[in-house]
Amino acid sequence: MAALLGVIDGTYRASIVLSALAVSFLAVALLGVSSRPWRVVSPRARAVAVGLVGAAVVWALVVTFLAVTTVRNEVFAESDRGVRAVVALDDRLIAVGTDQQNRVAVWVSNDGEAWERASNSPELTDIDVRSADVFQGRVMVAGQTTDTDEGVVLMSDDGHRWVRNPTFGDPLNPETSPVAIAASADSLAMVGDTYGNAGVFWHSVDGSGWEVTEPLPVFDRGDRLWDIVATTEGFVAVGQDGDGGLQAWTSRDGARWNSHDLDHSGDDALVAAHGDTVVIGANTGAGAVLWTSSASIAWNRADDGMFAEHDIDAISESQEGFVAVGRSHSNAEVRWWSSPDGTVWRAESVDQEPFTRAEIHTLVPFRDVMIAAGYDVAAEGAAFWRGTGSTWT
Repeated sequence: MAALLGVIDGTYRASIVLSALAVSFLAVALLGVSSRPWRVVSPRARAVAVGLVGAAVVWALVVTFLAVTTVRNEVFAESDRGVRAVVALDDRLIAVGTDQQNRVAVWVSNDGEAWERASNSPELTDIDVRSADVFQGRVMVAGQTTDTDEGVVLMSDDGHRWVRNPTFGDPLNPETSPVAIAASADSLAMVGDTYGNAGVFWHSVDGSGWEVTEPLPVFDRGDRLWDIVATTEGFVAVGQDGDGGLQAWTSRDGARWNSHDLDHSGDDALVAAHGDTVVIGANTGAGAVLWTSSASIAWNRADDGMFAEHDIDAISESQEGFVAVGRSHSNAEVRWWSSPDGTVWRAESVDQEPFTRAEIHTLVPFRDVMIAAGYDVAAEGAAFWRGTGSTWT
């Protein structure tokens, strides 16, 4: 039903109106031709009438084809990149991604098992979703516009009705790419890059107005920022410097940041927090490496020996501490890990069948279980998993 409601939204409404006009014009033209005795019509008038009817037929066919194609894509489109983020709001789950038409795809669930696809609306078009969090009772979605390459933030109270903030960019370059957003009790922080190769931080106190914060992006330095999380002490972000070295950045307010060298190289770093404990994970050719910190004071290498020859795809806090999901380098089997403190980890033995050809993009604790979401390669669409420990569906 939600997908059908999308038929009257945005570009669909225009397609239907154009089709109706085309059919009406065709009917009027045919009626006019059929109502006049052809024997009293001059050859020139007859040629004009036939030309108008032909043009009306072509117009009706082309516009109707476009409308039908649009409707078909709207109703049956799957998310080509799957779910990018899942957040819990008012004891419900709201998931966001991007579909084949570069529109924000939204799903809502009360239990993590049954998911309802929310209808599309014009303010959700031409956006590549990157990350989401909850701030003061609203879902905040960060992404990038696909038409102008500017950063964009969406807000919603329920996952169905959305407000699109004006796009924003660095004052020196509008092309920005937010990759992660995090919310504390009273402010928001976002990380990404600008110029294509310079890390940038943004800060907001209401989700509508955003400003670039210190340290300011430096052109062509090659810094990259991948993830950010809110903690009891403020915010922690993770990325790498221009030389490929992993870096952690900490801030109490999201407006001023300090960097910490993790003395290691790696890619696709992720960060999660449980209370005042923070865990950072990054992937290397030999396997994932992890660090932990209490109150973001000092960073210590975690016991990551069992992550050898495995990559981490997502990491999250859990009801008991932390969980991570990844894949084996050798056979791409999905592997789960858990830790009570982020320092000592143990592998979870899980049934591989629910994760056949699965790409897990995000994890979130919900009630007494974990929710995983991402992309089902076999089904070519969004997918959700619900479970805990070794049992998943």
